[in-house]
Amino acid sequence: MAVFIIIKKPSDFFSIIPLNRDVSLGSGIGVGYFVIVLLQYILITPLNMKIKKASHHPTIMAAITCGALIFNYLFRIHFTHYPFAHFPYFALPFFVWYSFYHLGIFIGQGNYVDKYSLSMKAPMFQALNLLFVLASIFEGLVMSSKGVMHMAASQIKITSFLASIPCSFLLSLSIT
Repeated sequence: MAVFIIIKKPSDFFSIIPLNRDVSLGSGIGVGYFVIVLLQYILITPLNMKIKKASHHPTIMAAITCGALIFNYLFRIHFTHYPFAHFPYFALPFFVWYSFYHLGIFIGQGNYVDKYSLSMKAPMFQALNLLFVLASIFEGLVMSSKGVMHMAASQIKITSFLASIPCSFLLSLSIT
């Protein structure tokens, strides 16, 4: 990020307030927001690792994901004049991507997921993934027809989230 700021925004690099904004808000480089999100995940990882009861994982994921989806749809469709409606701010808070992060931890821990049982359900996961990919395309077409292009192509809409869940389980089967 520092190299990008020096090349593209040299005046920001030598001024503390713009440099702080570029780094802390991820606006110094388009994909720089991910560094901030990653740091947020590093900070909350110890909390997630303390979750011992398998049933708590889906509950926590569902609650935070519902909040993230409400945040995404409200700001990106209805409150478009707020900074959270524009990149990188709509992608900056950790909760926007939380379901992917937590699902990775949940699957990665392995002791919650029975690989044999999952392998028996692989055709179901494939069918669900295809269904949600098609639903994501349909949702994109509907949003596009309503002039909401930034959400039509977004990977952080409900149908895209739903398509990622069975895909994550299928991926976990392929790497074991």
